[in-house]
Amino acid sequence: ERWRWDPIPRTADDPAFAGWDPAQAAMNGSANAWAPLAADPALGLVYVPTGSASPDFFGGERLGDNLYANSLVALNAADGTIAWYRQLIHHDVWDYDIASQPTLVDLRHEGEMVAAVLQGTKTGLIFSFDRATGEPVFEIEERPVPQGGVAGESMSPTQTFPVAPPPVSRHDAVTEDDAWGMMWFDTRSCRRQIANMRSEGIYTPPSIEGTIMLPGYAGGINWGGLAFDPERQIAVTFSLDLPMQVALIPRERLEETFRSDDFDDQEFARQRGTPYGMRRGVLFSSIGVPCTAPPWGVLS
Repeated sequence: ERWRWDPIPRTADDPAFAGWDPAQAAMNGSANAWAPLAADPALGLVYVPTGSASPDFFGGERLGDNLYANSLVALNAADGTIAWYRQLIHHDVWDYDIASQPTLVDLRHEGEMVAAVLQGTKTGLIFSFDRATGEPVFEIEERPVPQGGVAGESMSPTQTFPVAPPPVSRHDAVTEDDAWGMMWFDTRSCRRQIANMRSEGIYTPPSIEGTIMLPGYAGGINWGGLAFDPERQIAVTFSLDLPMQVALIPRERLEETFRSDDFDDQEFARQRGTPYGMRRGVLFSSIGVPCTAPPWGVLS
């Protein structure tokens, strides 16, 4: 072993330490790289896509933006020091890990060739950066996103969006008008579920009543990432438009909710050390069909 790098800053001399509460950073874990890394031998850089800090759906025990979680980080291969980094999602409470391998491309931009790295995300966005400096090829904007997390939560007021290319996944709210089914009665069950949950577009906070996620925690763009045709300058990627749901469960109701028959098709997590457990699953109709109209995945 030549070196190691911790994606959670532990000491005050780390420039990302300001994105954490110091006591919470000392206790926190994860933000690890699920997806494969990429490397540029000529530049001597390794590109690391990082995941969410733990736990996934409640951030009250990790206040702040949580740098270097949910980031694309370029490390010097010789010694593991950081060359540059860009956080793509602030204070993730949606399990929006950066879950696909960075793609190294030569990008034709404004009449010049740029040695770039493209990063697809579960949010259905594709970010592009200069491989050496981390400067965005296409401008990145901080845009306001829904607020109003559960008690103890502190949401980021904005999230990052590249001005180009456009998202390959749907970002708008799911309404009762979107309810879809194969039969009248399962359409009705979807309409009833949608009416009882929060849905204000991408980055709607997890809630006790239940929040509809679109894109869901499986993406958008997930493991497969994207391919690039250098001659035609075309990126090709798959993305999901499968509606999912997540709900936070007050600790005193977690056992009762888990043992009920109401959510047999959903996953539960204890999220120990926080006031809330969690349940999540696909937003299914009463006959097990997704509650929005197909297609639920596309190739773009």
